[in-house]
Amino acid sequence: MNPFDPIKIGAKEFRNRMFMAPVKTGYGTTEGEITDRHIAYYSRRADGGVGSIIVEPLFIDPIGKEHPRQLGISNDRYINGLKKLTGAIHRSG
Repeated sequence: MNPFDPIKIGAKEFRNRMFMAPVKTGYGTTEGEITDRHIAYYSRRADGGVGSIIVEPLFIDPIGKEHPRQLGISNDRYINGLKKLTGAIHRSG
């Protein structure tokens, strides 16, 4: 079994067996929004060829934030930034 071989999990096929675990970057705004630094960080990892990226933890309620710059998903205002982030990751396959 080669880590560079594709793998299928359920209906999803991944280009290889290397998965990036979530990393708390602390790159978000104090309001929990995606920044250009996030886009650059995750784009570099996707360009590097990992088969899948598990994005860092997001808060679903501001009361539960783990750190001041944690990303949020508690409000629709976060959707555009998250779309931009996932789009940047997906562009690398």
